[in-house]
Amino acid sequence: MLFLVTSYFIWWKLLEKSKLVELLLFGSLIAVMSAFIDLIAENLVLWQYTVKILPFSPAFFPFHLTLAPIALMLVYQYSDSWNKFLMYSVIAGGIYAFAIIPLFVLVGEVRLIHWNYFNNFITFLARAIFCRWILLQCLQTQTSYQGHSANRQFFKPICQPTSKPVHLPKEDYDNPKK
Repeated sequence: MLFLVTSYFIWWKLLEKSKLVELLLFGSLIAVMSAFIDLIAENLVLWQYTVKILPFSPAFFPFHLTLAPIALMLVYQYSDSWNKFLMYSVIAGGIYAFAIIPLFVLVGEVRLIHWNYFNNFITFLARAIFCRWILLQCLQTQTSYQGHSANRQFFKPICQPTSKPVHLPKEDYDNPKK
């Protein structure tokens, strides 16, 4: 648990706050895809969690809903091109698959059954590439539509008084002049 809290603390300190929404969207895409892969893998008995932090199944919180998204959000933040992103993703994926996951296996939190560390590495990279591509497509679509909504009028206001003028006598209210 201390590992997770430390990870969030480091992430918050390194986070470029001006890109918070974009980074959280990217991290959310990673988390959703990770949860989906984890659910399939657990049902196919590729690995098993021996320690559950939360008392329900599946118990993928520490790996896929925290560590992978945090690592890849930082990779995304510091990558302004696909080449940098791929290079940093390979480094982060290597650390994740060949250092962090073996650490959790060593302490007994997870047991790999029909799975290996290289498979973790490949799925880590695939998630990173796919989610970055999706986010860039979304940002491109948003950018192409930003100019359209500013120039378009969705309604044309009709100027009409909302009440009768106060300074007119009462008989003028009942018989307005045209």
